[in-house]
Amino acid sequence: MSEQKHWLDFAEIGSAAVSIGGAIATIVGQPIFYATVPLSVSVTLNLLNRKRLLNEMLSSHQQDVATLQHSLTTTEATLNGNLENLNANIGLQIKDLERISGDNRQQLQADLTLKEQNLRESLQNLEHEHNQVAKIVAELQQIENLSQGIRNNPDHADFYYRRGLSHQHLGDKQGAIADYSKAIEINRDHAGAHHQRGILSAELGDRRQGVDDLRRAAKLYFEQGDIDSYQQARDLSKEFYEIHNPVTEQAFEKINLANFLS
Repeated sequence: MSEQKHWLDFAEIGSAAVSIGGAIATIVGQPIFYATVPLSVSVTLNLLNRKRLLNEMLSSHQQDVATLQHSLTTTEATLNGNLENLNANIGLQIKDLERISGDNRQQLQADLTLKEQNLRESLQNLEHEHNQVAKIVAELQQIENLSQGIRNNPDHADFYYRRGLSHQHLGDKQGAIADYSKAIEINRDHAGAHHQRGILSAELGDRRQGVDDLRRAAKLYFEQGDIDSYQQARDLSKEFYEIHNPVTEQAFEKINLANFLS
């Protein structure tokens, strides 16, 4: 891959230089052939380079998804193994408990209960991690699918908006803002993109942009008849209207709620 990259990059630079030379030659009176042929080669190499970069990005996403899916499978196997061990250990402890009487039996029962409680807490933590990994895998798969959709239909604003939501859910605020901005560039009346970009802009300190986006979102929601979203966007814009004042704790609670509901 590195050899291909080296060859295409330098070939593209070389063809660009030749195109310039051809253009100069045309200016000084040479046939236009000397300008058009290198220019065609340069354009072709540029397209090949772009296709190579898109393939590298897709391959990187696929590798990330495969790694997380492997981790998900390993975690699930560990969870099942722990459950089997729990059942086996409880069975053995019950048998031992039946052979013991008096104070020893009470102590063993208490120890058994404590061990069972600790193991169940560990299993709950493991299950939580299992669910988190599953969510990350799902978001990465969503990003890959939407990226493919964008390559097939680059003027579809909602593809950029939905990919921005996935970036936002993964904590990539800058990546999310870039996708929301692209969605707005294609469709300036995309209320959701204005809303989410306004929230992230405020979180990153650009409160003026946040207020502008949220006001725009509120206006669009109102025109669309979406009163709940209108109220939410309007309330958030009011919370950090004073550009030079810090965003209040209450405002950030509303921002977090908006992120959760998105």
